[in-house]
Amino acid sequence: MPKRLAKLAELRARPHALALRVSIDYPQRARHDAGRGEGNFLKAWAALALLHGAGFRVSIARQMEPGENRTAVEDAYRAVIHAHAHAADLNIVAFPDFGAPGTQAPVPPVTENCMTRYHSEATRRESCARTARWW
Repeated sequence: MPKRLAKLAELRARPHALALRVSIDYPQRARHDAGRGEGNFLKAWAALALLHGAGFRVSIARQMEPGENRTAVEDAYRAVIHAHAHAADLNIVAFPDFGAPGTQAPVPPVTENCMTRYHSEATRRESCARTARWW
């Protein structure tokens, strides 16, 4: 990524600013590296710092697990963010496990009550605010 920073910087000046998301699957180094390869946890944090330092809007993409305590997981990320001296308000986006290539995971149908069934009032407001900022 450091080799591509100059090319990425060209995109930063375009009319629709580029925002980047760095995948840091888990806040625990060993767990992240088990899926991404040894040493990639620290490389991801270094890339995040490099991109942020170059003026890009950055966020973290993480793995979401069924039944997780979202607050506890995000608190663990916030501790690592603090340890790496990143901005405290760094956005963390949770994604479900999409499965291995070629597999089809069961997906709940989209219904009229998805936003109330799968989100709390706070996460609905957060999602709507992010969408409004994006547009």
